[in-house]
Amino acid sequence: MKKTITKAFTLALIGAALFGDQVLAQQKFQQLYVAGFWAGGAEAHQLADDGYIICGGSEQFFLVRTNNLGDTLWQKIYGGPTHNEYAYTVRETASDGFIVGGDKTELITGRRDIWLMGVDSLGDTLWTKTYGDTMNDVRCISMINTNDGGYALIGSHWSIPDAQTDVYLVKLDANGDTSWTRKYGDNGGTDE
Repeated sequence: MKKTITKAFTLALIGAALFGDQVLAQQKFQQLYVAGFWAGGAEAHQLADDGYIICGGSEQFFLVRTNNLGDTLWQKIYGGPTHNEYAYTVRETASDGFIVGGDKTELITGRRDIWLMGVDSLGDTLWTKTYGDTMNDVRCISMINTNDGGYALIGSHWSIPDAQTDVYLVKLDANGDTSWTRKYGDNGGTDE
């Protein structure tokens, strides 16, 4: 049986009220979420129902879904024993689920690929996708919703043979399928 060490992280979400030309910040709540093995939060977003979705991890992806007071509605841990997974970014989908972007590092080789996952409103996995190849490390940093219902993922592309890093942009459709990719930088300016 795999021995796990549970560490916790804290996330303080602050609400702001606008009064004339001054913005006053007031802490609405502070909550401790126990999310699993060596967990650390990466990103949180307020949702249409005023609740929150939080992602992070380090050896495995995690998602925490809360209500507007920060009370946990559900939390899930994703990933497997042969990789370290970390979630950096999460967005709500049109179907009230979530799309999560991060990276997956193989434990034996140390190779890193982008790992993208779609989950439903309860955090159950709908699909997973991996982007990368044997000669390069790619990493997901952030993601935005696009006007066409898809997503744009920004990351880094490190070319192992020539040790150069480029900015990596991936345009995804609503299902997480690649529409196109671009690299920008010394090795970039190319389509894949």
